[in-house]
Amino acid sequence: ADLVFDLDAPSDRCASGRAAPCTPFTCPDCIHKVRENMIRLVEDFLLADFGLSRQELQISFSGSRGFHVRAYKKELEPLGRDERREIVGYIEGSGLTVAQMMVQEPVAGHPNMYKLSGPTPSMGGYAGKFAKRIIKWAEDPVTAVSISPKLKKKENADRFIAGVKAGRWSDVPITHAQEVFRTLFDSLKLQVSNQVETDVNVTFDTTKILRMPDTIHGGSGLLAKTIPLGVDLGSYEPMNSALAFSMDKKETVKTSVAIPSISLGNRTFDAIEKDKTIELPQAYAVYLVCKKVAVPV
Repeated sequence: ADLVFDLDAPSDRCASGRAAPCTPFTCPDCIHKVRENMIRLVEDFLLADFGLSRQELQISFSGSRGFHVRAYKKELEPLGRDERREIVGYIEGSGLTVAQMMVQEPVAGHPNMYKLSGPTPSMGGYAGKFAKRIIKWAEDPVTAVSISPKLKKKENADRFIAGVKAGRWSDVPITHAQEVFRTLFDSLKLQVSNQVETDVNVTFDTTKILRMPDTIHGGSGLLAKTIPLGVDLGSYEPMNSALAFSMDKKETVKTSVAIPSISLGNRTFDAIEKDKTIELPQAYAVYLVCKKVAVPV
């Protein structure tokens, strides 16, 4: 089976911070959040850590609330559930500790002093990710103090950053350094896990079937459209690009609930009140009918 990842916006909350979820529709904030998660999965893990190329990936809008990523490579096809579970575990940082990346050694001639060696930003995997994140935190005066109050001074922060780039993590002595770095590493793992939320069962289970790319999703009337190579993933807007029906033809529907303002096909439609009979572009009318909030007239 191909190695597949299914990323969807959660149905129980909204990325905009609103108290109520945005179902049955998917708001732009939720789509953008899942798109960011998909980009992190692709760029930070599948390409950077697993050595896949963009040509070996098929990235598709799911047709409704997220994205599908398929890795096409002969070496991946024989992987069983356990191996696929390990891949997800790696993405989540399962079992990784900062102690596996750090070496503490006594300073010659100073039995009570220690130097700490650690990963550099040029390293692969979580070691490099952690070094890059620490440097990013140290570069920002607001977050630098979460590493140590000493880094509030720019000269200390600069010296610390230069040390991390060279693998010397104790150029600026930090009180309880290993405990501080352990806490920050656990925070990084939590952030990464939250930023790359996939339906793990889809990846584990080789019998799971994902919607065929470029077919119509019956719950939205949109295409599960493949994103072509060369398209900037960060600017891809599925609600504009994944239309299966026309924006020029018209259809008449009657709403069964109040419809919020929705953007589709490069147009933003005003809110529609409940029990309203209205003529709409075909693609938008089909979308509302498939969402079960309107019926054809």
